Amino acid sequence: MKPRRRVKVLVGAITLVVAGALVHTWIRLRALDLGYAIAEESRRLDDLVKVERRLRVEVAFLKAPARIELEAQRLGMRVPDASVVRRVRLRDEGASRRRRSVR
Repeated sequence: MKPRRRVKVLVGAITLVVAGALVHTWIRLRALDLGYAIAEESRRLDDLVKVERRLRVEVAFLKAPARIELEAQRLGMRVPDASVVRRVRLRDEGASRRRRSVR
């Protein structure tokens, strides 16, 4: 082999090794970044699950009939007399739609 050709082959081999090392390093760094991102999102998910649990407890507390009754009393509300209660009868929406479509 001629010395000039040997130098070209050596430079080509070194270039390939350096390029391979750079690609390998880039892939490792990308994997590390993605690992950190996944860990951060997992932490955020855990935080959101805790918030959801706390909100579910709060909703259950706010919906409790005893609490609503106490709040109504605090606002001055009371159960109406039977003489002032009027019952309203609602038409069945499904039945009225069926009747319209038959016509």
